Amino acid sequence: MWSGPRWRSSRTCSIPGASCVHRSAIVNLDRVVRAEPAGGGRLLLHMEAGGVVQASRAGAKLVREQLL
Repeated sequence: MWSGPRWRSSRTCSIPGASCVHRSAIVNLDRVVRAEPAGGGRLLLHMEAGGVVQASRAGAKLVREQLL
């Protein structure tokens, strides 16, 4: 039985091609069209399909590191 993504100590996701940006959200960074500050070090990630995903502070840091 799959119980969700396995978190490593660096809070990266063990799913190939995906980034765990929040405990409840896994995104493909190739599908992010825009990121905007959400306060408190968090980000709102706007996806190609029209959805918006909130990244935690740790997840936002990973997004910034991977996209810059």
